Amino acid sequence: MNETDKAKSVEAHIYDETGNQVSVITSGGYGGGAAGPSLLTVLDSQPVPSFPVRDGATVFAFIKYENPVDHSVFYRMGNMGTEHVTNGEGTSGSYVRIVGNGASEAHVDFGSPAFSSPESAKAWMKTQQYSQLKAMLTSMRYV
Repeated sequence: MNETDKAKSVEAHIYDETGNQVSVITSGGYGGGAAGPSLLTVLDSQPVPSFPVRDGATVFAFIKYENPVDHSVFYRMGNMGTEHVTNGEGTSGSYVRIVGNGASEAHVDFGSPAFSSPESAKAWMKTQQYSQLKAMLTSMRYV
């Protein structure tokens, strides 16, 4: 990335009250990535109409992914395209959204493993931290 493009880029790291990074929001980068096959269980989703992008609508989602080969499980929470928010067979998806100054991403950072079970993930959804992170992600605007 050249210096002019770097000057247009922004990155925000969000921390909880204990100092642990819980989220990252970027804008102005270069997009790209890879996704593999997954079995998806959408635990929560909500449109984010205030964040229109070049390639369609943005949706907040909290999803459980299971690798169909080794059955490993991971969770993702963030803003993504509607094509990545479906139950059943799909891909591990992407947070990349294309906005006026390039690629943008907004997601929650989870450790690995993030939750010991789907039940523990659903229990976390009832916490204040979940509500705050969801509110932050669903209120995003690109200006």
